[in-house]
Amino acid sequence: MEQVWAAFPSYCWGCWDIAQSFTPELAERLTQVLYQEPGLRAPILRALRLIVESSTSVLRPFDSDSKLPYPVPYSEDEARDNIAYLKKQAKSWLAVLFNVFTSVEKDSRNLVGEVISVWASIANEPELAGAYRTVIGHLNQNLGTTASPTAQQDPETQKTNKTIAQMLDILLILIPYLPFPQLREVISLCLEKGVLTHPDGTIQKLGYRILARSVVRAHGLAELSEDEKARIVEGILSKTGVDGDVATGAIKERLNFLAVLIPSIPPFSLHLVILHLMEAIIGVKEHSEKARKAAFELLVVMGQKMKQGGTIRMNLIGGSSESGGTTREASVEEFVNMVGASLAAEKDHTISAGVMSLSR
Repeated sequence: MEQVWAAFPSYCWGCWDIAQSFTPELAERLTQVLYQEPGLRAPILRALRLIVESSTSVLRPFDSDSKLPYPVPYSEDEARDNIAYLKKQAKSWLAVLFNVFTSVEKDSRNLVGEVISVWASIANEPELAGAYRTVIGHLNQNLGTTASPTAQQDPETQKTNKTIAQMLDILLILIPYLPFPQLREVISLCLEKGVLTHPDGTIQKLGYRILARSVVRAHGLAELSEDEKARIVEGILSKTGVDGDVATGAIKERLNFLAVLIPSIPPFSLHLVILHLMEAIIGVKEHSEKARKAAFELLVVMGQKMKQGGTIRMNLIGGSSESGGTTREASVEEFVNMVGASLAAEKDHTISAGVMSLSR
């Protein structure tokens, strides 16, 4: 049985009679197998991915490094007809794939996520909005019942946290296809619903990934001006603050998140770079090698941003001894001086971190 199903993806690549062969009856049969036969999911998921990619590859030619199979035997017009037909099934397939995604273990979700992404890429806006609303609904429901840090070992709390993480994972997949109004709602969800301050480190980690990907998506939207994009970044950085609520497992993701946003800070708001500078400095002493690497890379990004010039409003930096409307001009020299200021810290750990940062 497994060998028979293993051949199924080959029939889906370059299938020239999709409208006649990929019928609702076949879709129903495939759905049943996905739900009832976990051992047969892999070939069916690959088939569901290939049947879409074989048409989209004609309209969006892939590069020479792609691992997609041989060229398809139909024209661009036929590919458009195929996609138009498959779009009619996108809503039902996204619902099925969401169910499969939440039923498999974390290590087995990559393939399901790839298939969700492929079908989301061709879905019409109403179908995609419906799928998005389903995810947001589950998140709002479960984030509203977040337990205290002391109750994180409770079985019911762990179940809730698992659901939140699964929905955030799906949201992360959908972000590249969301329009700006929904993107703005996603950003608000992360900033205002306690995602970034959640006691569970996995949820915090996903929150930072979602914010970073949302900013990348927003920068790719033609309807937003450069000023609007800059205001989005400035607003996010202003609201994420510099506090002690970052879980140990989420530090790397937060540092990566800062590295994505800082290049887009407006030149008149470079105080935001300095506000987050100590995070990068202290980060070079993290126990995790990946977190240390992220901290060093963030320092480089910050230095490059300061090199471009701009204004640092010192009165907006907490702990600054400069009063009134004092400003400084951004430069590499100014940045190095501010990193060097950590050498005057009281704690040996901070001084050591400052030395390592300057060595970069």
